[in-house]
Amino acid sequence: MELNLYGQALQVKKTPCDAVTKLEHIHSQDLPSLLWEIKHDMNKYVEVKLFDSANEEFMADISFIDKNNITIELTTAISGKAILT
Repeated sequence: MELNLYGQALQVKKTPCDAVTKLEHIHSQDLPSLLWEIKHDMNKYVEVKLFDSANEEFMADISFIDKNNITIELTTAISGKAILT
């Protein structure tokens, strides 16, 4: 117990810790599509790696809507997955 200058017990206010953020989000796009809309709830602007259904990495146009949502625009309808970190 900590005491103040007058020997009185200090009252400590406990505040909740910051919310734990997710470290990774994997989005599975099972149906081929030209537009992937992803809500990840990581509360940050993420790094994105894209893989097609053959597990080959590819690039696409990524738009950051806000810290929790992105869209991926493709020139060809593709299925696969997006790994967000």
